[in-house]
Amino acid sequence: YGAGLPPLPETVPAPTESENGLAMARQAYWRQEYAAAEARYQRLMEQRPGDPNPAGELGNIYYAQGRWRDAAGAYRKAALNLARLSRFGQAMHMAAIVGGLDVQGGQTLAREIDSIRTSRP
Repeated sequence: YGAGLPPLPETVPAPTESENGLAMARQAYWRQEYAAAEARYQRLMEQRPGDPNPAGELGNIYYAQGRWRDAAGAYRKAALNLARLSRFGQAMHMAAIVGGLDVQGGQTLAREIDSIRTSRP
């Protein structure tokens, strides 16, 4: 049994500070501690500027509070980061969400995503 499988590591690597930060932000969100979660997500956005996850999840916090303009702005950042990672389908999905909050903003975002797509080799 298990022949040919690599041995299990003796230790599991500890989560990075950024991974811990994301987990802590999510826990605060789930507990509806929105101010704490917001601060953590903003810190993560500074630490990981190209990562779409903190911005998208921050948008969820704003959305849950009815802060539509803030939600649209956070989702926009997430969508642009997704596009820069060539995840265009997800980026356009986010543009549709932004469009539900701000029609013109969603249209502008869709054009920006398309511009990123067409500028790729």
